[in-house]
Amino acid sequence: MKLLATDVDNTLTGDRAAYLGLVALLSMHRDVTIAYVTGRDKIQMFEIMAAECLREPDYLLCNVGTEVYEGLDYRRDDAWTRHIDRQWDRLELHQALATIPHLFQQSRQFEFKQSYHLFRKADVVIPEIHKRLNEIGIEHKVVYSSGTDLDVIPKRAGKGEAVDYVRKRLRIRPRSVLAAGDSGNDIELLSAGFLAVVVGNHKSELNADALPDDVYWARENYAAGIIEGIKHFGFLKP
Repeated sequence: MKLLATDVDNTLTGDRAAYLGLVALLSMHRDVTIAYVTGRDKIQMFEIMAAECLREPDYLLCNVGTEVYEGLDYRRDDAWTRHIDRQWDRLELHQALATIPHLFQQSRQFEFKQSYHLFRKADVVIPEIHKRLNEIGIEHKVVYSSGTDLDVIPKRAGKGEAVDYVRKRLRIRPRSVLAAGDSGNDIELLSAGFLAVVVGNHKSELNADALPDDVYWARENYAAGIIEGIKHFGFLKP
């Protein structure tokens, strides 16, 4: 068994013809489990899947790896929720960060993902976030992408951690997983010890300094870049 764990926006989507080519390729290999790994929430993902006519995945890993959904009805994996809910208090977190300059809370918040806009001074603001949360004992990660979007999530959560959780449940080796992404919130996923491909249309925040040496940098964009990575690694070979 193999696992394809891919970001959705501008990785899986963006080129309809390339996406259909990927679907056709995967349809010839029934041993590949599909996971969509996204910063979006479950409802948004259902909307995107309908609008883009995306194949239904085996797993939905939403809100930057803080929620895992599986099965025909995409039920929430409560074991994952219990695993990440350690030294986490979103109300205390919000209060601790409320007075940091340049950090603006987004309108939509979730139990294990507190989201903000940060347009400048990231080199000052992010260390201050860590300082304040460490002082009150909140175990956390900061995920910053696109020069605008900042999420604070539990330390045990994240795209890479969530995919590794699914991998262990499937009882497959890390190198039987292919991860694909295009932006800063994919760095952990692409650095988690799996086979990894960065699509050609990636954002500038993804560079050689941010990722391991064995990551494959596709020339093709969107889903065509995923196909290129599959071929590069021989991922679908027995």
